[in-house]
Amino acid sequence: MTLIYRIKRLIKADAHALVDGLEEPKWILNQAIRDMETELQNQKSLFEDYKNKAEQLHKKIESLSMCLAQNEKDIDLAIDEKREDIAKHLIKKGFIYKKNLFLHQDQKELLSKDLDRLEVELKEKEKAYDEITARAEHVTFDSGKKDVFDEAKTLVAKDISLDHEVEIEFLRRVKRNKKACRVVATEKTGGSHEK
Repeated sequence: MTLIYRIKRLIKADAHALVDGLEEPKWILNQAIRDMETELQNQKSLFEDYKNKAEQLHKKIESLSMCLAQNEKDIDLAIDEKREDIAKHLIKKGFIYKKNLFLHQDQKELLSKDLDRLEVELKEKEKAYDEITARAEHVTFDSGKKDVFDEAKTLVAKDISLDHEVEIEFLRRVKRNKKACRVVATEKTGGSHEK
């Protein structure tokens, strides 16, 4: 392995360790919930847009149907009055109405399928969101609002107090060993020299 490769690997390892240390479960969960809320809002907006388009399409279809019905009456009137030129113009207009009506009906059918799919997806996402937020309420994290500096002080204090405890335990054991050595020595000499 080359030296540069080893240094590069060491830097990557330290960067991963740093990121792992920053991943506080409370923050990750809160961010995940915020992301879900954003996604739900986007899904609701999309669903509402599709719903509005479906309503507009329905209104256009109704309007075209009424225009087509009126056009048919006008064609009958023009034929009754022997106005061939007007009747032909109205028949041409009727073909355009019918073509637009069929196109709008096809669009409405496709939009209706998309709307149904979006509604199912939205309900599933809302259900998942409700379940996750309900579980998150029961998860207990450290409620003390500590920042990074407080955490560092706590870690340093723990290390210092641990060193102090090690020193005291060491002194206790040395003292016990001295007493044990004296007791053994006095037992060997007959027990007459106790201090």
